[in-house]
Amino acid sequence: MIDYPTLNHRPVSREMLDVFKGYNKELRIDEGEFRDMENLSSDGYPVLSVRKKRGFVSSGVDINAVAYDHGNGLIYTDYGCMVTPDGTIPGFYQPEEHHKQQLVFMGRYLILLPEMRWADTHLGGLVEEAYEYGDIDALWETDSKKVTFELCREDGTVYSGATVSDTQPESPQDKALWLDTSGKPYSLKQYSTAMDQWVSITSTYIRISAEELDVVALKQYDGVTISGIKNEKLQDLNGSAVVWTRGQGSGHVNYIVVSGLIDETVVQDCATEGKITIERKAPKMDFMVEAGNRLWGCRYGTNHAGEFVNEIYASKLGDFKNWSCFMGIATDSWVGSLGSQGPFTGAANIGGCPVFYKENMKHKVWISNTGAHQISSTPCQGVKFGCDRSVASVDGAVIYKSSRGFCIDDGGLPEEIRDTIDAVKYSDAVGCVHDGKYYVSMMDAQGNWHLFVYDFRRKLWHREDSLHVSAMCSDGDATVYAVDADTNQIIDLLGKQGTLESAPVHWMAETGEIGLEMPDRKYILRLDLRLSMEVGAELTVYVQYDTEPEWVALGSIRGTSLQSFSLPLRLRRCDHLRLRFEGEGDIKIYSITKTIMKGSDRR
Repeated sequence: MIDYPTLNHRPVSREMLDVFKGYNKELRIDEGEFRDMENLSSDGYPVLSVRKKRGFVSSGVDINAVAYDHGNGLIYTDYGCMVTPDGTIPGFYQPEEHHKQQLVFMGRYLILLPEMRWADTHLGGLVEEAYEYGDIDALWETDSKKVTFELCREDGTVYSGATVSDTQPESPQDKALWLDTSGKPYSLKQYSTAMDQWVSITSTYIRISAEELDVVALKQYDGVTISGIKNEKLQDLNGSAVVWTRGQGSGHVNYIVVSGLIDETVVQDCATEGKITIERKAPKMDFMVEAGNRLWGCRYGTNHAGEFVNEIYASKLGDFKNWSCFMGIATDSWVGSLGSQGPFTGAANIGGCPVFYKENMKHKVWISNTGAHQISSTPCQGVKFGCDRSVASVDGAVIYKSSRGFCIDDGGLPEEIRDTIDAVKYSDAVGCVHDGKYYVSMMDAQGNWHLFVYDFRRKLWHREDSLHVSAMCSDGDATVYAVDADTNQIIDLLGKQGTLESAPVHWMAETGEIGLEMPDRKYILRLDLRLSMEVGAELTVYVQYDTEPEWVALGSIRGTSLQSFSLPLRLRRCDHLRLRFEGEGDIKIYSITKTIMKGSDRR
């Protein structure tokens, strides 16, 4: 018998990857995850797919804040103007050096912070002839006018014929008036024949009248601050007051009525005694939200008077113009002081309650129907400083960028979401939630910008590109609007509106190390890609062997039809490798099949 030589058979096996995941910067990543990527999306999950083309909607000079009004459409601020689908409000605010602005809806009204301007967004459509807008604050100064102070009823009717004395009048007639000066404070009384006694009038009022007093800017029950009154008997009027009514007298004399008591008519000549100021003014605020038919704001820093405050404010119920109306009723404005350290970093409405964040704390206001609102303070991961625009609502909760990553707050203790993007190193985040995804633009430690997308359902991160977004909002239905900070263009990130990108989308995906997990000296002999490409799309596959610095091209392909096909790729023998897929146009990779061979001890 003849012994023929034989070859040692090396077992060959095949493994298929058909679930492509997201972005992961960790040292060890799962198969199907990518250490780096550009312009990929989870839309086709588990298929590896490219993001949609974007649309260029509009451009401006200095677009700062954007909001979507479901009754009208996209609204934004641009260098002093408010731009709406129906027209532009020129001179809506004073353009200054670029600074953060915030647009907040309260019913049909839109409020701009920090300028404290408002616009009615549903006044027969925003057309130039029908604009209604203005300042939340109102100011009237007397200049050289004369101001008259008179004792009156709540409706502004001046009392006449009152006796001023420290002893009661003799033989008074029914409804006679007596201003009792026998004690301090004085008291106004009216005689009742039926009761045969003087009855105190518990609520007394003073009418303040002057030529061309701007009562149009004020309304009944406005909270105002009065200053500049010189008469010693009227010093109590300097300070906060409520406008009980307003009206127009004879000629050009207008008046307002406030609480107070005076024993004689007083006239202040402002030309010689100094001017009198009546002002309705909102406090300085860092952030603002709407909740419970009120606006709520916060401030850490100096107020209008130069005093340092650490406070939360509420407007009067249903009235965004009044922040200092204190009548002792449930609808009053409200102020709450805090003891926590550090500036406010963001705000949100969670479950109908306003929540204000600091970096290591959140303050939640529990709204009371009686006006006795209360604040609870919880040490936690708050919003990172400079990331206030990362706060976005999602399914009754909010997501935001914290100092350690991203958190979801549903009203309890905020919880971190899975961080595969090394979120700690990012800052200045601007985010928006749309259709189960969180779009967020951030700057890394080197000053480079990145646009990431987090898919809540699949818990995957994807990186799109280096788009620097300064403001973002969702229309709640079709798309996401983002302001390109470098070009001042408004971009439709999903390409539903505007002019689509003309060039094919360039994309890239880099895997982690492949082969380090394989025992028995196995190595990858061949790769087979199953994919589909649009006509004209291109794909190149690169490999990096054993952590060598060079990337070697394995093969390229160009789409000539819409059918799917396979791309075989031969690899040289190595310990481990990384792959990079790079292309242009709409390409979908369905699977990657590895042919694996067992090596010898020598490799």
